[in-house]
Amino acid sequence: MKKLFIVLCLFLFACGESQPAAETNQVASGESQVNSEPAPVQQEKKAPVEETTSLFDLANALTNGLPVKCVSTKEGMTATLYFKGKNVRMDTSPVDAHGIYTQEWMYSWSGNVGSKMKMADLVKLGGQAPQTKSHDELVSEAQNPDMACESVSISDDMFVPPSDVNFQDLGALLSEVGMAIPQQPQ
Repeated sequence: MKKLFIVLCLFLFACGESQPAAETNQVASGESQVNSEPAPVQQEKKAPVEETTSLFDLANALTNGLPVKCVSTKEGMTATLYFKGKNVRMDTSPVDAHGIYTQEWMYSWSGNVGSKMKMADLVKLGGQAPQTKSHDELVSEAQNPDMACESVSISDDMFVPPSDVNFQDLGALLSEVGMAIPQQPQ
């Protein structure tokens, strides 16, 4: 039951896959930590762009690598999604929860406690745990009337996890508790 609980907690923040963040430092344990806090989103628009509310417009913006910010508010909860290339970041309020999804890693945190897992391990766990939402599913959800999307200038630092958060590697934790991550057939 504890194993299942750990796996379910892992997927609470999972959204999709993205590209890796570039700027990291190596620490004594060999684990990567980032240099700085994510930079705020610049509200300047790259070009005159109207709100991107249709799936076609949103998909077109994302296909062309344009950064997109989507905000959804439901039942007092606000979720803000940032897309840039295949990178995705999610911030929620009033619950202080965040997630960054790159092609290499999935990071999720609240306060200064977080978890991370290799995206390859998430793919391997695919049949054993709830499915994460794909990039295309997130784009499709942005079509709903409760979500407003627009093209904005987004710094690459938005997709770098904060250095003041201690991220526990869930893949390593699952291995430690005896829940082996299945190997892909070759």
